[in-house]
Amino acid sequence: ANYVRSMGTKLPDPLVYENVREAAGIISRYHTWDYLRTEGQITTVADYTTGTVAITQGLTAVTFTGSTLTAAMIDRHFQSGSTTGTNGRWYQFRSINAGAGTAVLMDPFEGATVTAAMMTIRKRYYRLPPDFYKAECLKESTGGLAVFWESRDVFEREWTMVSGSGTPYCIVPAGTSRSVLYNTGTFAVSQNGTTVTITTGVVNEARDRGRRFRAPQFPWLGDFEIVSVSEGGNTYTLDRPWVEMAVSGQAIYQVDPPGEKMVELYPAPSSGNSSVRFYYYRTPPPLYLQTDYPTWDAEMNELWKQAALLRCFAPKPSDFEGEFGLLMTNFMKRQGY
Repeated sequence: ANYVRSMGTKLPDPLVYENVREAAGIISRYHTWDYLRTEGQITTVADYTTGTVAITQGLTAVTFTGSTLTAAMIDRHFQSGSTTGTNGRWYQFRSINAGAGTAVLMDPFEGATVTAAMMTIRKRYYRLPPDFYKAECLKESTGGLAVFWESRDVFEREWTMVSGSGTPYCIVPAGTSRSVLYNTGTFAVSQNGTTVTITTGVVNEARDRGRRFRAPQFPWLGDFEIVSVSEGGNTYTLDRPWVEMAVSGQAIYQVDPPGEKMVELYPAPSSGNSSVRFYYYRTPPPLYLQTDYPTWDAEMNELWKQAALLRCFAPKPSDFEGEFGLLMTNFMKRQGY
């Protein structure tokens, strides 16, 4: 920003900073840079088919017999009349009473009334890492089988009939999440601190590490990444300082608010011990503060300065696009891309 101002721009400071941030984002998304490549994993969940169900057409209440329900099933889907997941509509749970063996569906049951029907409870959708941008390659961890990342239209064109369960061989984008992964609790944090103490709520390393942390009462701070978790200390370590006023324990928080990218596995995994490992290119961290800095190679800093200059001095968007394309072409030739 200082460099742009020194070149004589008449733009106000807030707009200069916004253009500088935007230039960094445009550069980061221009190419699949090596510094954005990282590894992720999807831990699969097997279908649950133990027991039978009773449900009345037109109602949402489901009664399970011989089944062991858990609170973790709340993000899964229910299907009546099959243990293979190939018979009729899938219903999402609204609530589950594990102790009573009952559940409530989001929508009324459209099938015929049943009193002791077979059923399937399936985890259909899996969250990708919060910074996921683009997949590179995948494989099944235990079986070593290749897994294909397909667009939904290509998948449905090539696989008109899909078996109910087995080794996952295709991953298909399924939009974004509409629910919060975890939002029951309050937190405390000091000003400029990176350690968040959860005053009420359950801290879980497997669930929370690497996910997004958001305080809905402070939307201007954006989302933080949870870089480490201490279950014993009931704390998170955030990727950057909390620059707002200190919070003493009353503010609510969310782990992975809505908007996470989701995928669906075809067919559903037949084993709960399977997982899919993949390399992907991550979305570059946003620059919220004037002290934030891109996590890229040092030689890209001069490129950033020139792109920011173009952004601030271009009279119209088309002028910027043409000059920026030439700037990137020359840079990538010099770097051997």
